[in-house]
Amino acid sequence: MEHDPEDIWQTQLRCARLALKQAGMEAGDLAAVGIANQRETVLLWDAETGASLGNAIVWQCRRTADRCEELKRAGLEPTIEARTGLRLDP
Repeated sequence: MEHDPEDIWQTQLRCARLALKQAGMEAGDLAAVGIANQRETVLLWDAETGASLGNAIVWQCRRTADRCEELKRAGLEPTIEARTGLRLDP
């Protein structure tokens, strides 16, 4: 399961612009912005160009299921959960 990073960016940009418009504000009027998400979608960006290096891999993706099972069998699940706060799950 993947999403196009440019699509994510454009939808979020439209949402922010609409929220500003409805509030009668300009971007410079903001002191801070808070964003909440599911926190398990992964996207890799090129640090020099700012371009994405692929699609965003979302939490529904199961392609790492075999690797997660290997890590569980190796006894690493408690360590991963302690470090991330998440259960080891693809």
